[in-house]
Amino acid sequence: MAAPNIVNVTTITGVTTFHAGIAVTTGVTLQYFNHINHTSAASTVSIGMTLAVPTFSTLAVITKDNSVYLEENTALGIFAQPNTGTIDVVCSYEEIS
Repeated sequence: MAAPNIVNVTTITGVTTFHAGIAVTTGVTLQYFNHINHTSAASTVSIGMTLAVPTFSTLAVITKDNSVYLEENTALGIFAQPNTGTIDVVCSYEEIS
C-alpha cells in the first residue's frame, strides 16, 4: 500500500458522499464509503466506538483539525448497533494524487 504523497500533489479532488437511513433491527451493519470490504475483525480499527448520537443531533468524528489519511485499499466504515433507530452519515474527503 502506498502512503498518500501530500508534498508533490498533482490533483486534489473534493468528494462528499453519504449513507442515509442506516437502520438495524437484528445483528449488526457495517457499510463502507468506497466499497472495500475488510477481511477480518483484526483488519479494523475503531475511531468512535462508543459514541451515541441523540435524536435530531449532529456529531463530527473526524474534522480538518484531527484528520486521518487513508492508504490505498483502505476504507472508512459505519457500524450500527441493533435496535437503536436510524442515522444519516455524511463523509467529505479529499482524493490526493
